[in-house]
Amino acid sequence: MDPLVRNVVAAGVALGVGLLLGPLRRWGWLSGLLLGGAVGVAFAIGVADTARPWEGAPLMSLAVLVGWLALGSVARACGGAFSLGGMGGTALLSGALMGDLAAAALLAPQCEDPRDAAKVALVASAGGMLGPLGTPAGTLLVGADALWPLALVTALVAWPRGPAPEGNPMAAGVLALAAVLTAVVGPLVGLGAGLVGFLALSPRSALDGLRALPIAPALWLGTWTGLIWLARRAGLFVDLGVGLNRIEELAPGALAPGLALSGALVGALAGEPAGAMLGEAALTASVVPADPARLTWLAGGLAVGGLGPLLASGAWRAGLRTWGLQLLVLIAWVLILS
Repeated sequence: MDPLVRNVVAAGVALGVGLLLGPLRRWGWLSGLLLGGAVGVAFAIGVADTARPWEGAPLMSLAVLVGWLALGSVARACGGAFSLGGMGGTALLSGALMGDLAAAALLAPQCEDPRDAAKVALVASAGGMLGPLGTPAGTLLVGADALWPLALVTALVAWPRGPAPEGNPMAAGVLALAAVLTAVVGPLVGLGAGLVGFLALSPRSALDGLRALPIAPALWLGTWTGLIWLARRAGLFVDLGVGLNRIEELAPGALAPGLALSGALVGALAGEPAGAMLGEAALTASVVPADPARLTWLAGGLAVGGLGPLLASGAWRAGLRTWGLQLLVLIAWVLILS
């Protein structure tokens, strides 16, 4: 077998195993097993270079997403929800400011009906598409301005009823400052300012939030850093870019919905943060600059398909039907754009 073909096949198998085991990503030991396996495959197929061991690894994306998880955990501990009208408006704005995952984990448990809890989580997920730090796909791939039509329609599909809980205006102000700095300067600056702001506002609560940072998602992101590194070094993403260009030539109408649905599937299996890392690596690996439209389609699929907020609500079964309606909205949005 040609060495390049062998490398690409091995990298593809490693990525495929990671996706298939995605629903078990809460098991921390599984992440270590996958990462060790990826490194072993890299040395076995000869793509690892000890002189430049981390060349090709998405370390900046890893730092942004771990910081995003940390800020969400701290904001949740400090009660960073921003009360706006009823529960729907609060979930939408809180998802934009503190991140969809943290907003869902903070607000959904306050609902008595599991169906309302699931809707709150799905609206928080839609709200994440409106803020520069609200969703991993928006933060890494396209920014908040590209997804707002999709966000508003998917929020209306899942809009919950009920009164809004009391928010913390000071904490919400810190989150707003972090969002502005992210949009103006960059995500690492915004995340850092948010963490420093919460430590100054409520040191004890902020430290409690850092201690409550979920370790399994961070380990899972570390695993995908290794898998993406392997795929880049093996040349898999370059071949994938060539394949996407070929699909666009042969069936131009199929590329947009295909990317969006692929993003939704990867977001549901691997999780939106890991899916965003994978999508960024795959669509920016080619020598040709990444097409902004492709990034938008993929980011929309990741943001809608990611089940993280729904799982954080503890009522994911009650929300699957509404989540399916949001996927239909996603397909319609992509077809209109393309």
